[in-house]
Amino acid sequence: MKKRSINIGWAIAADASLDVPAYRRRFGYYLKQRGISWEIADIKKKYDLVVVHHASDITAWKNYSKSKIILDYNDNYLIETGNTFKNIGRGLAKYLFRHWSQLEIDYRKAYTRIMQRADAIVCCTDEQEVDARKYCSNVHQIADMQCDPDWTTKTNYDLGSMLNLVWEGLPNFDGLVTLTPVLRAFQAKRNFALHLLTALKYGKYLRNLMQVHTKNEISRILSLNQCFLYEWNPYLFSKIVALCDLAIIPIDMRNPFMVSKPGNKLLFFWRIGMPTLVDPTPAYSKLMSECGLNMVCRSSDEWTEKLERFSLDRDARHAAGIQALQFVKENYSEQKLLAKWDQVLDSVL
Repeated sequence: MKKRSINIGWAIAADASLDVPAYRRRFGYYLKQRGISWEIADIKKKYDLVVVHHASDITAWKNYSKSKIILDYNDNYLIETGNTFKNIGRGLAKYLFRHWSQLEIDYRKAYTRIMQRADAIVCCTDEQEVDARKYCSNVHQIADMQCDPDWTTKTNYDLGSMLNLVWEGLPNFDGLVTLTPVLRAFQAKRNFALHLLTALKYGKYLRNLMQVHTKNEISRILSLNQCFLYEWNPYLFSKIVALCDLAIIPIDMRNPFMVSKPGNKLLFFWRIGMPTLVDPTPAYSKLMSECGLNMVCRSSDEWTEKLERFSLDRDARHAAGIQALQFVKENYSEQKLLAKWDQVLDSVL
């Protein structure tokens, strides 16, 4: 970024912690590494630049005219089209629970309006970029920056007394539920444990509504033997993953929003050197193709076949893990991702 003194405001959700991945691994990490001073944005104040996260009060910031605006749009909220009950209900709920200060019945329109206002948009996938360019010409793709403290890289690919599978993410278990019949059948033939790293409790709606204890939910929906739950934290995450043998990222392919998710989770596992099986979302399929790995599972039979193959073949796990790690180092290094954020700021200042 060009050396200059700038006054930056960062607009985030009012009830959110800066420690959540959506903030910590994106603009928050950039600010920290570049040593840039900033403040939580106050819409009444004037700034040189405001970075608006898509979970903030976008209905208010779309009318802000005192500075340049960058929209950090790392999920695809335009994927669901039409005036469906779900689309209308989301906008109303956002307003009623004070996430948005202005009522916007059409949930998608709220996002298209902030996109039209934005001087630049940061997104994560090809599909997001195509949609964003309909409303803003200055669009950049940037993956999450995933350099947590005490990072561990996998070095041992030998199998212990049993196969250890690992899953990581926010508490949305629909993908695991769709894969459960495959996992149950596989567990009947092969001794394995499933390790889950996530929040220990969560709100099923609008982040905080209807709090659920994850352990109870997992017991209810999965019914797998030897299923272990860990609270996600940046200090032990990579250590726990590195001790496992194979990562899985199943997706509910019937859900357009989940299918449109970026490839950050796969890159996260690869940065540890973890061989990973995935469902065929556009982002995961693209990354696998670019990396030269054949670990996409397009059917239940492919999930079964590849679980069996990679559970038995130590050399295949090792080769996949090393190849993935090298791919991330070459294409998604911290320096390259920080430089992309530099380019975004330079494009509007």
